[in-house]
Amino acid sequence: MKGKQRLVWVTLSIWIAIAGMVSAGDEADPTTTVKSLLEAVAELAKGEAAGAEMAGRITATLDLVMICETCLRETWKTITPAERERFVSLFREVLEKVAYPKSADFFKETSIEIEDVETEGERAEVLTVLEHPEEGMIEVGYCLRLAGDRWLIDDILLDGISLVRDLRSQMQKIIKEKSYDELKRRIREKLDE
Repeated sequence: MKGKQRLVWVTLSIWIAIAGMVSAGDEADPTTTVKSLLEAVAELAKGEAAGAEMAGRITATLDLVMICETCLRETWKTITPAERERFVSLFREVLEKVAYPKSADFFKETSIEIEDVETEGERAEVLTVLEHPEEGMIEVGYCLRLAGDRWLIDDILLDGISLVRDLRSQMQKIIKEKSYDELKRRIREKLDE
């Protein structure tokens, strides 16, 4: 289980580091979005971007509501709109306090190249290759959707493995074996580590 958890956190770190640094003017197409993100990752790794500003920029590019709805599945339909907001807020908090700082450490000595871009209507995937000194070569695909005039990242594929699907599987297991309240307790526990 430790290996799988590490994979999830590495994947989440990659997603956040790359998905987080888009300025409003850089969202005209998926390639521009990812190129802007890659430049920002370099700044983040050098310690030039951090804190509340970084967290806000990251959060603004992720479709957290969609991610939470996908991960909670049937539970999402049964909870109140106020409880949905609380869960999204809790999820955002664990990203900002746990995953964002880890992403900076992971990217200190990496290089990333854009390999290909596939666009079909309001969906796109930007395929990249990341070279990490310890992890080696990793293929990373960024799944984007057009929301108005913005491209939002709604999933990431790490060597073909969907982060959202993996998160959903873990959350569903906890909900099924324990409860939704236990899932929230475990997320809060991550904040206290």
